[in-house]
Amino acid sequence: MVAPGAGNIDVVLADDGGTVEGDVSTDDGPSPAWVLLQKDGVSSRNARADASGHFKIDTLPPGDYKVYAWDDSSNVEYGNPEWMRQNGKGVAVSVAPGQTAQVRVTRQTAPPE
Repeated sequence: MVAPGAGNIDVVLADDGGTVEGDVSTDDGPSPAWVLLQKDGVSSRNARADASGHFKIDTLPPGDYKVYAWDDSSNVEYGNPEWMRQNGKGVAVSVAPGQTAQVRVTRQTAPPE
């Protein structure tokens, strides 16, 4: 809810979104996983990698992201920057307008609670 007198709200629409497409693996080969994208330390989007480890996330604003892959999302504190720094092993990827960035990510095991 926006209160009266809150000021202007700018809405920006763009059609120059990019895509991150990739593959998740473990030491044993391709793996399904929960994939998380963060931009500037804030969770942007998530997806599931299929049984062959493949995922695709499109309509992303251009910019720099980190891509994480986990076996289970329930124990991942993705909203906690300190936890992510200590436990996450993200792969950096840059998304350009209208382009697809390819990435390979190793699936991590989420630490127990």
